[in-house]
Amino acid sequence: MCNQNYTFKADDEKINKIIEFYDYCKVTTTDPNIAFRAATHDFTIQIYHNHQVLIQGNKAINEYAIWHNFDKDFLAHIGSDEVGTGDYFGPIIVAACLVKDTDYDYLNQLGIKDSKELTDKKICEIAPKIVQRIKCKISILSNAKYNEIYSGQKYSNLNKIKAYLHYFLISKLREETKFDGPVIVDQFCDKELFYNYLKDYKATKIENNIDFYIKAENKFLAVACASIIARYEFLKRLDAMSIKLNKTILKGADASVDALAASIAKEYGIDALKEYVKFNFINTKKVLKLLEVK
Repeated sequence: MCNQNYTFKADDEKINKIIEFYDYCKVTTTDPNIAFRAATHDFTIQIYHNHQVLIQGNKAINEYAIWHNFDKDFLAHIGSDEVGTGDYFGPIIVAACLVKDTDYDYLNQLGIKDSKELTDKKICEIAPKIVQRIKCKISILSNAKYNEIYSGQKYSNLNKIKAYLHYFLISKLREETKFDGPVIVDQFCDKELFYNYLKDYKATKIENNIDFYIKAENKFLAVACASIIARYEFLKRLDAMSIKLNKTILKGADASVDALAASIAKEYGIDALKEYVKFNFINTKKVLKLLEVK
């Protein structure tokens, strides 16, 4: 790819935003003219003391687009995020959303932010409104299917599974909407590794057009929307489990979750847990110990 260069002047507010945004990849510099520098494999950001900002690299255009639209407070983009990967109970759910420039005012009025910063009640209130407003795709990997994948060992790597789910949804959303703008994924692995995972799945027509950011749900509205929608679907499925088992299914993977799983296993059998939990988690060993199963 060719190297791209973009420069622009920024006021104090924008400079502070840029510094906060790229804090995850900041690097030290000995150049006395540079106030801040950040770098990845795809781009570098340099802020000079005279408020000049320089963006360089083969993906510089994507970074420039963010700040070019900063004053307008919009950037049309696709974003994806997932939930359930750290929870013993419940499926893994990935959501991908397309936010257009005309959606920003409406979504901001809803109080969109990272789902981890919202109460379950708030998520259940605003998620249906988001789905009605913007184009979304959702993929649900049930506990039974997840455990089947892991038992086969072929794809027994959680990040590999997530990479496929994210790419599959993004490709479908692009295909349906014909959107060819920026695509953002909340980073869970290195970009090169992400695409290597897709090769293992023999995914066809792999396009290297996705950008990855740490804590992207705090920086991109579409990722925040995806986070909320995925969490909403996750909560619905935990509720369904609670009704079926007549027990309140807990989030997370702590000792109280182990105790709950042990009570379910005692009542229905250890194999029955595979319908509700991620059996490869270390929690299963703890459950077996609670049941005194050797």
